[in-house]
Amino acid sequence: MCTPIAGKLTPVPRTATFERPVSGGDALLSIGSLLIGAIAVVAAVVLLVGVFDLNWVLGYAIPLATAVFAVALWQSLSRRGWTWKDLQLTSGPRSLWHLLWEVPVAWIAAMGVGIALAGAVDIAPASDAGGSASTLDALDVGVVAGTLTIACTVLIAPVLEEVLFRRVIFGWFDTRTRWQIAVLGSAVCFGAVHVLPAIALIMVCIGSAAALLVRLHRSLIPGIALHTMNNAIATAAVVASI
Repeated sequence: MCTPIAGKLTPVPRTATFERPVSGGDALLSIGSLLIGAIAVVAAVVLLVGVFDLNWVLGYAIPLATAVFAVALWQSLSRRGWTWKDLQLTSGPRSLWHLLWEVPVAWIAAMGVGIALAGAVDIAPASDAGGSASTLDALDVGVVAGTLTIACTVLIAPVLEEVLFRRVIFGWFDTRTRWQIAVLGSAVCFGAVHVLPAIALIMVCIGSAAALLVRLHRSLIPGIALHTMNNAIATAAVVASI
């Protein structure tokens, strides 16, 4: 959009979602931290399976992956000069009290659209097989493994993933294109890491809702709240099925 000034058209300054822009290097190193976490878990399973029981190793897979991902992500950002303030884990211009109704409505809408789309393209909605299996493995191992896995899934992983997918990837798109495209682009990346077609499609919708809330509030907190709610419901369903 442009405005006329002295007979000329000049671009209207875009309003970025976050204060600190995301560079290509920031994005690449952050994505690399996710890959490092995945590789570390695979390597650990291969190395430890000959020493410990396979179920025990798999029971601690999620806590291990979360710990490695957290360290790698923070190192990648801190080396680029990022601070806690740059993550924008603070309230924005819109009161966070609105999240009491916005998050449930966004989750219901995203799940509804995701399931409808999965049905429209003939992809049967399914549970998160990988996440469910890991949670069940952890619960089978014992209280410690189960507690750590649930804590990582419900509390820690949502924060880390929102930093990567909403703060970094959405932020990278947001500084280079329209925010609507940034919402979709970051959501597609978020869905892609969930692999299973039905789950990936639903996660694209969840990711879109999270990005919209982040854009609305100019804060990462709404995305974390929605992500936490989604993971908590999924985990509760797994535990209830035992």
